[in-house]
Amino acid sequence: MRYFPGLVALMCAAFLLYSCATAPVHKIEYELLFSDDFENDQLEDNWTTGSECPDRPTIQIVDGRVEATTNCNFIETRQEFSGNLKIEFDIEKVGEQNYGGWDFAVTINEAHRWANIRFDEHGVDGINIDGPADEFTIPGEAINRGTAILTYFSGMMQFVFVNDEGQELISAVRRANEFERSKIRIHIAGERATPRYVDNVRIYGITADVFRADVSSREHFEVIESQRREKIEFMGHTYQLIKDSTDFDTAKGRCEQMGGYLVRIDNDEENRFITETFVHRIERHVMIGATDRAQEGVWLWADGSKVEFTRWGENEPNNANDEDYVELTGGGHWNDLQRFDEQKFYICEWDTSP
Repeated sequence: MRYFPGLVALMCAAFLLYSCATAPVHKIEYELLFSDDFENDQLEDNWTTGSECPDRPTIQIVDGRVEATTNCNFIETRQEFSGNLKIEFDIEKVGEQNYGGWDFAVTINEAHRWANIRFDEHGVDGINIDGPADEFTIPGEAINRGTAILTYFSGMMQFVFVNDEGQELISAVRRANEFERSKIRIHIAGERATPRYVDNVRIYGITADVFRADVSSREHFEVIESQRREKIEFMGHTYQLIKDSTDFDTAKGRCEQMGGYLVRIDNDEENRFITETFVHRIERHVMIGATDRAQEGVWLWADGSKVEFTRWGENEPNNANDEDYVELTGGGHWNDLQRFDEQKFYICEWDTSP
């Protein structure tokens, strides 16, 4: 990015992710640029392989996945990529033995940053972009299989791992080099007794509507990560489950930043759809956008409109502990809760597809 004279230009250049726009983010779109499920056993068609250590590389295709049984192995795309990118790939570590470093890493070569995943280091799992794994958050006994996602946007990077139980590790947002074109390398640190596997590599180009200059780079990546998650349409509305533990106002702001709002339920059909689509699928309750914190017993949606339709459970709402927020249960009933973040999931809604 070039630096231009003038206060406004300097402020905009302060973070590479910012622009001078003042309108909110409306949507982020993805275009699939590359995909490989390794089913045809022709690794050399899309990749080069090697080792960054003296050890001979042990990369091979086993049962439709890339397998490595020694340290320092890598696969690297033959194709080069440019612009803003999202890189997804499935990974699995078999067994408990650690080599002593990271299990998997991914690099956009010309960006000069390493995004790393480590399983079962002192009983916890960790993720980071460069440096030590200071973002250990998942207990090591959690399943060591899932999807890794590296996002590069306007000179900034963030790394996410979602295991097969839906638990997430999210790294801090890091500055990275800007580049014109680059290959993608996936690093695999295997052991003979505990092989590592890579599968289903997908690389997307990212395009975005207008970004705001008055929010942090982390908030921009929150938009990207939120829109990464599944969206489902029903009767002219779009819904998205957000896996996050936060307060009511923050959740409301995040939905609005994406052009939507905290879910409001206006009829029995919508209540049943959300229950069956989200609550039953994840087997846990979700928070909806109703509250009576302004006046006890007067329930309003996050946009301030009155709650007309309800589906309260038996003897609810009871305000047992000054309860001002609402969860939707597996039975399709509503229950009031003391804190919005008692359940870690909430839903954003749009009137039309975002």
